[in-house]
Amino acid sequence: MAAAERTPGTKWAYICALDGDDLVAGMPLSYRKYEPTRAFTPEHLAGGLGVDPGRWALAGARMAARNSVAVVAAAEAGAVRRRLLAEANSVARQWGLDGVVLPYVPAEHVGAWAELEPYSSAVAADEAVISLPCGDEEDYLAMLTVNRARSVRREQREFDAAGYRITRVPADPASASELAPMLAEVERKYGGNGSLGGLTKVVAHSLAACAGSGHVLLSHDPAGNLSMCALMYRFGDSLYARFVGRRPDSESGPFEYFNVLFYEPIRWALKEGIDRYFLGQGSIAAKSSRGASRQELSHLLWRCGQDE
Repeated sequence: MAAAERTPGTKWAYICALDGDDLVAGMPLSYRKYEPTRAFTPEHLAGGLGVDPGRWALAGARMAARNSVAVVAAAEAGAVRRRLLAEANSVARQWGLDGVVLPYVPAEHVGAWAELEPYSSAVAADEAVISLPCGDEEDYLAMLTVNRARSVRREQREFDAAGYRITRVPADPASASELAPMLAEVERKYGGNGSLGGLTKVVAHSLAACAGSGHVLLSHDPAGNLSMCALMYRFGDSLYARFVGRRPDSESGPFEYFNVLFYEPIRWALKEGIDRYFLGQGSIAAKSSRGASRQELSHLLWRCGQDE
């Protein structure tokens, strides 16, 4: 939301529930006509819902691809959620929109929100999450099949033998122009068509949003050239992969991708005592083979006036 506040053309609001002077729940609300990344275009958001994608406010706070839905610490949680939704639809009506979408809701939270009788819902995507053991890298490898653990060790050896190295630096918006072309290359690979200028803004916003809790993993080739990057950030006991990018002319093998996106973050997470690593959408089979489980993310939609 901090990034949304600084983005021209974006409308935003914070809806808060108070018990006396105590904050018990919050629902960020935002609206933007177009966000130039493959995963969050309005067309993707509306998939399966059968609605005009450009006329809905987005509720909740996105943690990578999943929605960190409003946390309710109150005895009447259902009533609090209903009031939050009513206020969100009221704001959406003031903005001239059709209603509210709660996007990318994790499966474990759908039931609580579905009690409010959503106008429509649709499974939007699958996400991959690794539940990490208490211990070290050997404990992680013990979670895998013998053959997969052997493959992981081989990919780590290949990375080292090829002369690549990974460094970890704090998230800094000043590096957006250097990282954005690598994100654009990954977007093009998977059918995205966002402009470099738009993606640079997205990267800058992501880095700003992760400042203080996020790090960028940088992979350099044997000549010292930046070859891959990945933005990670910690929230509570979980680690989230925000984006990954790759230099267009990079000549490394798949081992670089797996070391940057899997093995180095897992080492970091294990040392920090992090319980779960959220890898986001896409390439679910490759992620599952390295210890991730598949979880559904759903869009929930309410039309203005339906909650009244």
